Amino acid sequence: MKVSGRVLAAAVLAAFLAAPAGMAVAQDAKDVYAKRVDTMRSNGRSMGAISRFVKGEVEYSPAIAEAAAQLDANAKIYPTLFTPGSAVEGSRAKPEIWTNAADFQVKLTAFQTAAASLAAAAKTNDKAAIQTAMGPVGAACVGCHQSYQAPPK
Repeated sequence: MKVSGRVLAAAVLAAFLAAPAGMAVAQDAKDVYAKRVDTMRSNGRSMGAISRFVKGEVEYSPAIAEAAAQLDANAKIYPTLFTPGSAVEGSRAKPEIWTNAADFQVKLTAFQTAAASLAAAAKTNDKAAIQTAMGPVGAACVGCHQSYQAPPK
């Protein structure tokens, strides 16, 4: 079968135009993964700050409410952090996040609800209320990580 010059040129052009789109998808996945890692680290810093207050290691300050507010803000963007295809090299996200999306959503909603409650409690300077509100946040984190995070390599 003989291929005309125009057909060959069109095929080359189509491949050339499709390549950047594929690269953009790969870059988007890496960007989502990087944002997910940054957000998880932010959550750890926030929980650490709040925990130090609850343990009596530091006095209450506006930083406690700010840490809880950051955790709540992070919880609200979580749906954007687990887009399909974002389990790039180095990601510990298990495929079940996407294959068992309904359960993942239940766990995500539990985290969002708990984070909002902690943010509200942290505004009160009531150590007992803050400590009580921390429990469900920690439980939501552990529950999701146990199901959907692979162990470190």
